[in-house]
Amino acid sequence: MAKASKKATGRKAAASKAKSAGKTKSTGAKKSGSGKDGSKKAAARSAATAKSAAPRKTGTTGPFGTRPASKGTASKSAKAKPSAKKAAVGTTGKAATAAKAKAKTKTKTKAKADKDAAKKAAKAAREAKKAARSAEKAGQKAAQKATKKASKKAAKKTSAKAGKGSRADLTFDAIDLFAPLTEGERYDAIRLVTETPRLAAMAKVGRYRVISVEPMVFKPPEERAGHRLARVVIFDYSSARQVDASVDLDESEVFHATSSKAQPMLSPEEEADALALAAADERVQSHLELGDEATAVMHYWSRHAADLAYTRRAAAVMFGPLGARPTLVAVVDLVDRSVAEVTPAANW
Repeated sequence: MAKASKKATGRKAAASKAKSAGKTKSTGAKKSGSGKDGSKKAAARSAATAKSAAPRKTGTTGPFGTRPASKGTASKSAKAKPSAKKAAVGTTGKAATAAKAKAKTKTKTKAKADKDAAKKAAKAAREAKKAARSAEKAGQKAAQKATKKASKKAAKKTSAKAGKGSRADLTFDAIDLFAPLTEGERYDAIRLVTETPRLAAMAKVGRYRVISVEPMVFKPPEERAGHRLARVVIFDYSSARQVDASVDLDESEVFHATSSKAQPMLSPEEEADALALAAADERVQSHLELGDEATAVMHYWSRHAADLAYTRRAAAVMFGPLGARPTLVAVVDLVDRSVAEVTPAANW
């Protein structure tokens, strides 16, 4: 064992000696080549410095073509391209959106204008159609009127030939002109009078009474001979005036109307109102005796300015026994619908 350890120790010492000898040789070799290596390294450093100081180019054109740019520059330009592309895409998108909105607004405006134009055209067409209808109706009415007028003229000529004052033109139709007015004819005559512009104020107030509506006949050679005519008498309570109008029912026309302070006779309605007002008055009832009753209703129109009936529409109601002289008189104001005076018949 001791021998073996000695041998191992000797081996280790020999190996260390050999190693140190190798190191010495390599150090010498390095020292011998240090001159050449130092000059090479200095030249490499100066070239690297000059290269770094020179401006970078994206590419260099030589006799054999274009040399590509360095990796650093290419990577930077590659990074810059996406951002520029994004900016371009953003700008283009905004412009497209604005153009789209503008086109949409323009389309809406045009559609609205077209719609308004269509409405105006439809309205104009309706008005034109209405005007055409009115013109057609007016033309038909004028033609009918002209035909009627011509036939009347022909009838006049025929009657003139038959002889003046003869009864040859008195036909069955002419006799019918004297017939009483129907309810429809009465209504038409009153309507035409109240719709006349001259009497519009009276109709608007509405305080009037229709006194009478009667047939009226003109003899040849009057222009309206042979027409169905009516005379309408109305008393206007608001103005205390009488209206006397002549109506041509065939032509639906008021051809004559006058207004005056004259007092027409009482209408049946006015007589009934005066009788009812007088009979209901307490003063009248207090003066009546057994067997007394209303015997007559007369139109009362005084000539004395101090009397009520001088300016107002009034009626006098007589009371007394039947078949004898009246004993009491009641004066009724038809405008205010009241009993204005009660007096004994002997003093009236």
